[in-house]
Amino acid sequence: RLGRRLCDCAETREASEYESRILGVDPHNAPQLRYPVGCERCNNTGYKGRVAIVELLPIDRELDDMIAKNMSRKDMMDYALSQGFTPM
Repeated sequence: RLGRRLCDCAETREASEYESRILGVDPHNAPQLRYPVGCERCNNTGYKGRVAIVELLPIDRELDDMIAKNMSRKDMMDYALSQGFTPM
């Protein structure tokens, strides 16, 4: 997936209670979030460029054997999840 990259004109503010809940953090210790503003460099959109958002699956020996044996995607995903893989 591609995500929009914030321009250098982005400003910082404290996360709202709702945003803190979404992020899974204590609302009383809210993190700082950046948000788009807009300037000449970004045509007043607040965004300049894109960034790739990917999920990586490390291939260990077991998973390599599963691939070589042409096992089902479901079996491989079940194994990856049991090893702590978090899918998007």
